[in-house]
Amino acid sequence: MPEGVFSLLYGGGRCVGQAVVKHLVIQAVGFTGSSAAGLALMATAAARPQRIPVYAEMSSVNPLVILPGVLACGETALAESYFGSLVLTAKKNTDVKWSHRYE
Repeated sequence: MPEGVFSLLYGGGRCVGQAVVKHLVIQAVGFTGSSAAGLALMATAAARPQRIPVYAEMSSVNPLVILPGVLACGETALAESYFGSLVLTAKKNTDVKWSHRYE
C-alpha cells in the first residue's frame, strides 16, 4: 500500500478527527465510533470547499460467533464470558446483540 493511503488514529477526541477531515490533502475518511462523533465528522466534511466522502460505522452492534473450540471450555465458562461481554460493554459500540453457534 502506498505511503499515506492508510493512517490509524487512536484517541485525541473530536478535535483531532475534525482537524484531519478539514485538511485539504485528505480526500476520504473512514470512521468507527459513536454516532455523535461520526455525525460531527460528516458535518465537517460537508463544510469543506470540496466535499469528501465519510465512510462511517457508527454505534453498531456486533455479532457473537461461538466456535467449536470455545464450547470445549464448558457451558459455565461460555456463559460467564458472554455475560461479561454484555455487562462490560454497556452503552458502547461493542454491544453484542445476537449470536450464532458454528458446529
